[in-house]
Amino acid sequence: MRIPTSSFVLLLITLTILSACKQSYESDKSLIKVELEPAAPDENGGLRWSPKGEKLQLRETTDGLVTELALGPESAKPINLMLFASDPGGKYDRLALDMDRDGDFNGDKDTVYSCVPTERRGKTWSSFSGVISVPFPKMKRVKACSNPYPIAFWYVFDPLAEDSEMALRYSRRGWMEGLADSEFGPIRVLLTEMTMDGVFNSEDRWAIAPDSIRKSLFQSKSAKGIDTHNWFGEQAFGIDSLLPSGRIVWIKAVNPQITRAEEELQNDWLAVDRSAKRTGKKLEFLHDYNKAVDLAKKNGVNCLLDFETTWCGPCKTMDQLVYTADTVVVAAKNIVSVKIDGDEHRDLVKKYSVTGYPSLILISPDGKVLKRASGYQSVSDVVKFLQSQ
Repeated sequence: MRIPTSSFVLLLITLTILSACKQSYESDKSLIKVELEPAAPDENGGLRWSPKGEKLQLRETTDGLVTELALGPESAKPINLMLFASDPGGKYDRLALDMDRDGDFNGDKDTVYSCVPTERRGKTWSSFSGVISVPFPKMKRVKACSNPYPIAFWYVFDPLAEDSEMALRYSRRGWMEGLADSEFGPIRVLLTEMTMDGVFNSEDRWAIAPDSIRKSLFQSKSAKGIDTHNWFGEQAFGIDSLLPSGRIVWIKAVNPQITRAEEELQNDWLAVDRSAKRTGKKLEFLHDYNKAVDLAKKNGVNCLLDFETTWCGPCKTMDQLVYTADTVVVAAKNIVSVKIDGDEHRDLVKKYSVTGYPSLILISPDGKVLKRASGYQSVSDVVKFLQSQ
């Protein structure tokens, strides 16, 4: 029997649609829906890393220093904040938050946090921590919800700075976490922000782990970009989609065309420094700037200034992996090296225009700056750096 051309075309279209529907159905079956809940640090664990603190510029008013914080979807109004002192003329020890987002601080939900300012490294720190509610409106087949947003604020006053910056810094303390079943076993999923706006999107990060080793989620090396796959044993998973509230995320198994071991080796940017030859010697540093430059001048050799701080992570890594490498020790043999704490010697920070840590500056015997480098420097970088011009 001959099928009319028009009927054949219709049949072909129908089969194509059915095939597409089948593929879509199979694709949906491959998705794993994970429901997440807001979480915060407690005795059972917390994140061992966080995004760099953001800052809000403060404006001076007769009542105190004020600013605004945008947190949540575009439909959410900003939160007004005011930093003030409980005693006139005293140190800033109160932070008022316009929790109901109505533009003043008189509502029933509005909150005032208090602190006892502390002195650290010659600066006054006013630190506050609390929880802000982030509302999300109803969406298609998604109920309206509100996420608690644990957050820390701090204000630093430097009496020695000529123009002390009026900025309130902040960082989130919480994350989203959930558990789902899969053919590979129970998968625990963590979702956290890198752009602190209260909304989850491709700019943020996620991690997965077997439920039995939940704490491994909190390590910095576990976190990957939302558009990057993560490993669950030897199986890779990717995020297919997620809600802006972070309450639901859909993940699926993917094939990254590389094994987990191969990828970890590929991404280990410290592997070369870690494998550098070491015979137990290390670069010896002085800790007195004047003594170091005088000694360098007397001996007619260059002087290495290594600006660091007690809170600088890359500085500690360099101490462990770079300054213990034999090639670095040899390269610095005829150089006077001195460690300078940037927080304790701000006069030297200003003199040498240091803007970040670690900062390496090589000066000649007469004090002329020959070279400078900022940030983590590898073993090979430091060897080249120490070679005089």
